[in-house]
Formats: sequence, structure tokens, C-alpha cells
Amino acid sequence: GTIVYTISGIEPLRRLSYQITTPPVNLPFKTAVRRMTTTIHFAEVDERTSGIRIVDSGFGVDDESQQMRAFFREGDAITLQRLQLHFRAIR
Repeated sequence: GTIVYTISGIEPLRRLSYQITTPPVNLPFKTAVRRMTTTIHFAEVDERTSGIRIVDSGFGVDDESQQMRAFFREGDAITLQRLQLHFRAIR
């Protein structure tokens, strides 16, 4: 399903923060996702390399939040792996 994001903060070349404002219909974390913010941090390692770190925040101690945290931890790892493969291929 379609996901709609709202950007909540941007610092050019350094940071992008956003929330999911319309989750996909099949996402099982309907309540918890409203509290979650994702921030992607970019840092220059050298003139040809950047470091990227994805930080998800806003999780509660409830079961739904903890299940969502595990779900996005796995998804963020996959996203980072795909980015690495993409940028290695275009070098």
C-alpha cells in the first residue's frame, strides 16, 4: 500500500526527519506509528564517502510499540544495505 510521509525537519546535507502520516492499510501498528519519527543523519567521511545513520524514535513501552520497533529495525537495516549496493554499483 501507499505510504504518505510528512517532513518535520531538514538540515541540508546533514539531517532529514519525517513521520508517517498515512500508513499502508496492512501496517499492524496503527496507534504506535503516529508517535514515531525517523531521522536520517548524513556525515561526510571523505570527499567520496558519506556515512548514513537511521534513527527511529517515539516508541513507548507498550507491546505494539516494541513490535513496531523490531519491525523498523529490520526494515532500516535492509534500506541501508540497498543504499550501499546502489552506490557501490554507480562508482
